[in-house]
Amino acid sequence: MRSVSLPRALLDQLAEAAALFLPANLSGLDTDDLFTNLDLGEDDGLCLAWAPRTEIVKTLLPSPPARSATPSSPNAATTYSTTSPPASSSSPTPNSLTGMGTILGAATSTARAGFSEGAQALAGNVLETAMKRHGNAWIRCSFPQATYTKGSHHGTIGSTLDDADDWGDLTLLQFKHYLVLAGMRNAFGPGATQDTFNRHLGAHEASPDTYRPEFALTAILLAHALLRALHQNLERPDAAEDDA
Repeated sequence: MRSVSLPRALLDQLAEAAALFLPANLSGLDTDDLFTNLDLGEDDGLCLAWAPRTEIVKTLLPSPPARSATPSSPNAATTYSTTSPPASSSSPTPNSLTGMGTILGAATSTARAGFSEGAQALAGNVLETAMKRHGNAWIRCSFPQATYTKGSHHGTIGSTLDDADDWGDLTLLQFKHYLVLAGMRNAFGPGATQDTFNRHLGAHEASPDTYRPEFALTAILLAHALLRALHQNLERPDAAEDDA
């Protein structure tokens, strides 16, 4: 597994200036917690950027559901009970994001009701739709210094993460976007099997192995984070068309 190679000094700076460079729910986390956030994204595909409340982040950091022997634990229940769709923001929301936020809200309700497979399918669909409509263009705009050689979701995400691995050219303002992408590589990765949530396998391989209770939480948090990021960066529904 490829490790996250970021200097601790940079994470110290981020912790001190959290209000400018981090999603609000990550404010107040120390350097170790920020590093753990990145590690969870890379290893487990778990994205805690823009998780609805800071306490959710602090609850999940010690025992993420992907590593838990009991994925339907109170950790998951707490997150489901406090997750709200991105459309609840007070600022104007593009119509296409509002629709996806509504479906993501349905995914959360489905998870609360105990139907994790349905929740995973709904959240995975939101994630795929968001990437097709706006995500690839948003990534390329947010990380113009990366070299993009492949047009697929996985190729675009991989190009950014691979080029940014040593943080040589990234800015502090790009960190919150990087947090979202760190969990997305696994979600759109290739392969016939995977131990973390994978959107492609969920859409094309109906089996208990690809639909696990812990994957529902992962899919919901990842879709939520992407919609929040897009909401902050899009002024209108067609501002970022998918050119991949």
